[in-house]
Amino acid sequence: MPGDKRLKTIEIICGILLVMGLVISIQKSFRRAPSPPRVTIAESRESKTNPVDTSFLDSVVSQVTSAEKSATANKNPGSSIKSVSSPNKTAQASGDVITADEYLVGNLDTGKIYFQKNANDTEPIASISKLFASIVINKYIDPNSTIVIASSSVTGYEQAGDVYPGESFTAQDLEKGMLLISSNDAALSFANNFGYVNFMSDMNQVASSLHLTKTHFTDPSGLSPYNVSSADDLFAFARYLYKSQPALLGITRTPEFSLSTTTDHGAHDFVNIDPFVYDPHYLGGKTGRTDAAGETMLSLFNLPDGNGDIIPVAVVVLHSNQDTRQIDSSMLIVNVLSAIKAL
Repeated sequence: MPGDKRLKTIEIICGILLVMGLVISIQKSFRRAPSPPRVTIAESRESKTNPVDTSFLDSVVSQVTSAEKSATANKNPGSSIKSVSSPNKTAQASGDVITADEYLVGNLDTGKIYFQKNANDTEPIASISKLFASIVINKYIDPNSTIVIASSSVTGYEQAGDVYPGESFTAQDLEKGMLLISSNDAALSFANNFGYVNFMSDMNQVASSLHLTKTHFTDPSGLSPYNVSSADDLFAFARYLYKSQPALLGITRTPEFSLSTTTDHGAHDFVNIDPFVYDPHYLGGKTGRTDAAGETMLSLFNLPDGNGDIIPVAVVVLHSNQDTRQIDSSMLIVNVLSAIKAL
């Protein structure tokens, strides 16, 4: 009997310990929710951004107006944002906020520079390169011609909704995929179908014809760290796009382009990864990201000047920190709106 009691006591204690262990385990499972995987800057693996605010610049205008009222109320009209005092001088936007190593904001009509930093420095530009590739495509390739995705065109840096080896597309459809989701495989497919050496020569010829002396390309997608340019070259290129390539800009501000399954290819949903695509002020542009380039962005906007007029502006940011190219561009827009109002 005493032995039975001891056995029963041990069973009760074990039961209590088991319950306590389960409780502790459950508590830990709630306290230690699995953390999301760490995001790294994989070469040209562009991330899709779905902006909630579809009128971003309207909110920026409101912020600037509020800031001006606050500055006036504090009798401090000279805020931290420096305005442009003459065409020969440029102001530098608050560098403690903007992470880009190089940037430039300028008027697409007049060429006036509002803000710049290290604008002459040469940097890798990543997928901004695809805009130059598009100019070659539109100039030399029949939009209804067939482009085949060969296994040799697979880069290993694919995007969501990307193309597959063995598929074929019309040039005009594949170009949209290349620009909207920043498909590296599409860019390489164009070059391989056209003739790689000739395609790269033509991309560099585009830069040369526009007198972009710091711009050079060695691959069609921007994966190469030797695809380089400068903020001032890209501003000059933006002016060319604005004045001479409205159709190309129109593609880059298309939110989404879908293809149904055919005998040539599967279904594809090319969703634009540019964070400004839903903003009504956005005219077009391109994002980029590689390890060498960091984050890059070329964006064109129609900005209100506060007097009922519209001013076309290009914003170039190069080598921004991870996930900050949109923030950098947004801060520069805030600064330029204040500068425009001060003129």
